[in-house]
Amino acid sequence: MNFVLPLTKSIWRDGYRYAKAGIILNKMVSEGHGQGNLFQAATLPKNSAVMSVMDALNKCMGRGTVYQAAIGIDRKWSLRSDFSSPNYTTSWKDITKCT
Repeated sequence: MNFVLPLTKSIWRDGYRYAKAGIILNKMVSEGHGQGNLFQAATLPKNSAVMSVMDALNKCMGRGTVYQAAIGIDRKWSLRSDFSSPNYTTSWKDITKCT
């Protein structure tokens, strides 16, 4: 419902200059339904337990074995690493050897 027009008419005074203004309302969602914070640890214990189990299964059974349905079940792309350069700074076996 629009509350602005009736309020504006009630405070209007002829002869005054008015300027446009806006109001921003933040965090107008029910508790537990808002956007998560990427840089903050999960605070829900149930959520943390589920993620721990998923991580353990993926570590044991292979990456991508268990995933959230939100990412979709039909992934049309995958990372190609055919032409990636050696890991000189992160892998001992890729360091150049002098003979």
